[in-house]
Amino acid sequence: MPLSFQELLFEFYALVNLCRISLDNLRTYLGPVFTRESQLPKSIRDVLEGETTCPIYHALAGQDLLHYLMDVRNCLVHYRSLATSDNALVLKEGIDPTDVIGSGDPFFAAMARAYFRHVGEGAISVNVYVPDRIFQMDSSGNKKLATFTYDERWNLLSTARNFTQLAVASLSLALHCLRDVPNASFEFTTRPRSTRPTPPSNAE
Repeated sequence: MPLSFQELLFEFYALVNLCRISLDNLRTYLGPVFTRESQLPKSIRDVLEGETTCPIYHALAGQDLLHYLMDVRNCLVHYRSLATSDNALVLKEGIDPTDVIGSGDPFFAAMARAYFRHVGEGAISVNVYVPDRIFQMDSSGNKKLATFTYDERWNLLSTARNFTQLAVASLSLALHCLRDVPNASFEFTTRPRSTRPTPPSNAE
């Protein structure tokens, strides 16, 4: 179990990064349909913080799943790791983890949490959950790492599938756009930082 758990988290980390890279690279595919004056940023987050007439970016801006993907990637790269020790901790459904491991320093707590339940005689089902949200706003309006909760029971494998579907669907739309839009007609402009929209801190 420990080795399998570690491999699962490694694959999830790789998938999160690949999905984010794919979405960043939409700018490469969509470049020909933007006017010459439009300089698309390298990061999709920066694109969404600007103003554009492209319907694909408009659709992505309203996707809570995309913001959750970006938050997960940002967390894994800059704040917390999915890494687990040689001993995998899998709790029974309904058990409060603080009853087992104590409160401790949350920095060292696993980002993904595994639970098991009995599904038949001698059989168990194990689910790995990702946090309900990654970041939250403090009283001053600054974004900070949230206290991880798992009430929504977002399964890691289902989340990975949803991330993949989002990336594939976005790339497919970009290719269809190249086919259907004959001229460079879309525009992009950078929005002043003070007027940029605040992305959601949760993917509900």
